[in-house]
Amino acid sequence: MTAAKKESRLAAKPGAKKVVVKKMSHKNI
Repeated sequence: MTAAKKESRLAAKPGAKKVVVKKMSHKNI
C-alpha cells in the first residue's frame, strides 16, 4: 500500500507518469 501511495504521489508530478508507466511495463515483462 505504501508503494502505491508513493507511485500516486510521483504520478501527480508532471512527467512522472511516464516513469510510473515504464515501471509497470517492466513488471509485466
